[in-house]
Amino acid sequence: LATLGLTLVGFAFSGYLTYRELFSIHAICEWCASSAVILTLLFIGAAYRYVTVSDQSARAAPPPLPPKGNGARTATSAPAGRTKART
Repeated sequence: LATLGLTLVGFAFSGYLTYRELFSIHAICEWCASSAVILTLLFIGAAYRYVTVSDQSARAAPPPLPPKGNGARTATSAPAGRTKART
C-alpha cells in the first residue's frame, strides 16, 4: 500500500510538472519526459502488484501437508544435525 501511495504521489507530481512544462514554459525537457515515463511505469506496476497481491491474500491458505511416514525413527537413522562420529 505504501508503494502504491508513493508512486501515486510521484505520478501526480510528474503530471503537474509535465503540464507546466507544456503550457507555461513551452519547452519539453528530455530528462523530465523520461522521468514521467518511468514514474508512469512504476505507478502501473505498483497498482498491478497491489491488485494481484490483495486478491491472493483474500483467498484462504491451503491446508498444510501431512507429515511423511509415521515419524518414528529407525535404529539406523542418525539424529538430525549429527553427521560426524564422536571420538
